Amino acid sequence: MTLIKVNFFIILFLLQIIFCESTYNALELSSNATSHSLHNGAVASKTKYLNVNPASIFIEHNQFEISQLLLPSDILSSNVSYTWMHKKMINFLKINSVNYGKLKDDFNQTEFRANDIFFEIGQKIEYKELISFGYSIGYLNSSIDQYSSSGIFSNIGLRMDVFNKRLSIGATLNNIGFQLRSYIKNNEFLPTSMKYGISFKPLYFPAYIYIDFIKYINYENTKLQIGLDFNIKNQFNFRISTINNRHDLNTNQYYKDIFNNFSFGLGLKIKNKNINLSLQNMGPAGFVYGFSILL
Repeated sequence: MTLIKVNFFIILFLLQIIFCESTYNALELSSNATSHSLHNGAVASKTKYLNVNPASIFIEHNQFEISQLLLPSDILSSNVSYTWMHKKMINFLKINSVNYGKLKDDFNQTEFRANDIFFEIGQKIEYKELISFGYSIGYLNSSIDQYSSSGIFSNIGLRMDVFNKRLSIGATLNNIGFQLRSYIKNNEFLPTSMKYGISFKPLYFPAYIYIDFIKYINYENTKLQIGLDFNIKNQFNFRISTINNRHDLNTNQYYKDIFNNFSFGLGLKIKNKNINLSLQNMGPAGFVYGFSILL
């Protein structure tokens, strides 16, 4: 089968540079616009928004979130999540779908569709408001025309507050798992990674600073990312982040390359609703746009 919408492969190639280099790259996509604006990092944060570390979630009441990411070539990632409290534990359920749109096989002059879907359920346990442990397990299915593959994945995370809760440390092992069924005869690796980082709130600076280090397990690739989350009167947030592989997208045109692989985000609280927008510059591939609403 010849896939071939050239633009589609260009985008997938650039996604592999930015996110990972193995199968099921969609597992590395952010769950919501808040996480997207921080490059799917901030593993040491304490947040009401689900992110890559299942130990980071903190809620005071049950909540529901709807999110969408629009990638170049009209690739659409949609996420619905529900988070609830039971006794002293926080539980969450996520459903995520990625629609790659209509593709064309130029060899046979036929058109077809490709999509991924993920189901994930998890839980966070906290001990004396000091250390948190979180885990999740999920099922994924990927299809291209009449072909399909599937697998099981899981995430495990830790988070701890220190230094009067202005400094936090966190670590998470993401996308541990295996394929149940593959497109080809041999099973492929999932994008398993180890992430660890710190979150720091300076005394006289109106933002949280996030620093994360990422190491992929199944191949040689490490990344360092930095994010800032400014909070203004608990009503408005401005977020910005970048990652150290941003130069892989350079075109040698300074005015175009200066913001390569930077992500930006805006958050607004309106009564009991939290609305978040995000934007990521993928260089020559274009932009990724994110939208989330938390109820």
